Amino acid sequence: MGVHEPRGRRVEAKINGLRYSLLHYPGAGSPLVAIPGITTTAVGFDFIADALSADYEVVVPDLRGRGHSDRATAGHYGLDDYAADVDAIIAEFGFRDPLVLGHSLGARIAARWGAGRESHGPLVLVDPPLSGPHRPYPTPWSSFAAQLAEAKAGTTVDQVRGYYPRWPTRELELRIAELPSCDDQA
Repeated sequence: MGVHEPRGRRVEAKINGLRYSLLHYPGAGSPLVAIPGITTTAVGFDFIADALSADYEVVVPDLRGRGHSDRATAGHYGLDDYAADVDAIIAEFGFRDPLVLGHSLGARIAARWGAGRESHGPLVLVDPPLSGPHRPYPTPWSSFAAQLAEAKAGTTVDQVRGYYPRWPTRELELRIAELPSCDDQA
């Protein structure tokens, strides 16, 4: 298996009018939908999803505007849009009350999704950026913009390690390969 190959099986589905790419890890346990952060694709989440597949059946989407999923039209990258996508992903796989895990932006999406449901399975919110007027987003947009520009220009493991010093080399290489696929508007 090459460094850029995910351990999960790639699945495509039409979700809310967009072609979505998802990775499926058919574990023997309960269903889990894992929602990556703002500049993370499903492949970039592979090391987490693969570990979770020992206990869960895991599905990780390339969110709209990232990875191999379609780009949305301007203005269709809001939390309500993403929450509707989570509903469609759950329906696509026939899951009933899955555990929904979100990291960073994915945690905000999971929270919005859960808040709009009368009942649902467990929610796990990892590093949710609880921002507002007096609490800025923990990573400024300028940092994400710099990372996107560097990735599209051709970055190195050492440059990416500057942002994520504790990440293993494989995950840094995956980020280098996947980050250029993220739409700036997403």
